Amino acid sequence: MSIYKANDIRGIYGTELQDNDAYALGNAFVRYIKAKRIAVGRDNRVSSPALHDALVQGIVDAGADVLDIGEVDSPALYFATSYLETPGIMITASHNPAEYNGFYVCGSHATPLNEQTGLKALEAQTKKKAIKNTHKGAVYSTPLMRPYTKHVLSFLNHAEARPFTVVIDAGNGMGAQIATRVFKALRNVTVIPLYYESDGRFPHHGPDPSKIENLQQLGEKVLETEADFGIALDGDADRAGFVDENGEPIEGSLVGALLAQHVLSKHPKEKIVYSSTCSRVLPETIIRAKGVPLKDKVGHTFIKYRMRKEHALFGIENTGHYMYRDNDYADSGIITAVLMCQFYAAQQKTFSALVKPLKKYYKASEYNINIENARKYISLLHTKIRALKPQKINLQDGIAADFGTYWISIRASQTEPLMRLVVEGKNKDEVENQRRTFAEMIKKTIQC
Repeated sequence: MSIYKANDIRGIYGTELQDNDAYALGNAFVRYIKAKRIAVGRDNRVSSPALHDALVQGIVDAGADVLDIGEVDSPALYFATSYLETPGIMITASHNPAEYNGFYVCGSHATPLNEQTGLKALEAQTKKKAIKNTHKGAVYSTPLMRPYTKHVLSFLNHAEARPFTVVIDAGNGMGAQIATRVFKALRNVTVIPLYYESDGRFPHHGPDPSKIENLQQLGEKVLETEADFGIALDGDADRAGFVDENGEPIEGSLVGALLAQHVLSKHPKEKIVYSSTCSRVLPETIIRAKGVPLKDKVGHTFIKYRMRKEHALFGIENTGHYMYRDNDYADSGIITAVLMCQFYAAQQKTFSALVKPLKKYYKASEYNINIENARKYISLLHTKIRALKPQKINLQDGIAADFGTYWISIRASQTEPLMRLVVEGKNKDEVENQRRTFAEMIKKTIQC
């Protein structure tokens, strides 16, 4: 299986992903994007230094300079591509387990490359012979934490607000350094840090905050300290997850709905893009808050592309990616944390009370089945689902079918060999029953 995925490049280091892949990427990226300098950042995974050295060598051999911004979170790399007016490469596997690594690649101003906007063409370039320019590029150490912190703080409204306490779980990843800087400026917020020590092995829990088991320790800390809520940043801090004052995880769509209300209160009638697997309550909330909801396929780069096309204010994926027009349409866990703190401080309710009205529907846990080439089964499943006569069916991103009291989404994963099923509806028992029914349909289709 190729390490070039729909949104990025990633694989298990040492088997699927080698140092020579990093060299080939760096060399090919210079040829493909025709840039004279490239910003490079890396996360704190154990394999990142070796991949960094190989990537940088590939870039300089192709004749381009490297602006090395060091060990940073992915949003810092996105900021660098705007601040330095240059394309960039971030070495990270984001929320994947520690044995993984990979790369985000983008043009200047965080313009994303995905399978539809250049990633496949870049992969083709890596298969061509590398060039070694007689005039090699140079490497410049380019620390950017001060202007990057200033940029994040530009999202901060300094109006007086009620004081509260929040636990921030950096998960031993890259979010601690920017969180430490930024939250010094939020004088009404007392921060209780959790796992701020940098350790790319992620020894305490996995780096994916969209998985409930990775939020357990955050929830326990919130209860222990009687904090108002908790925030979890993923490995490279481009995602954020939340728990309420009872330590209960909040599904990403509902977090997006809270944030949508906040941003639309200042900018009504703006467009908000959301991924196809988000809860139905999200577009309903956007409309109620006088916004315009636009649905697109799953994948943060696809959301970013649509946002640019529509000049949308805000973008939402229920996995914890939240994207902002004023952040070059890029995602940021720390900006999300700041905005959520502002939203909460302006309310007179507990976090759970803010979320309660949004728990209008029941969503079953996502069902995943391992299968190579999952996309080829979509047409077979489409025929079977259409025979059930749903009220509506949409093929924008796999299969989305509306049966009135419940609705389903079946799609092939863009990053793993999986078929994914999501079922949501008005009644818990019906949703769970239909989850079993459609899971069995998927199994039988794959076995045929």
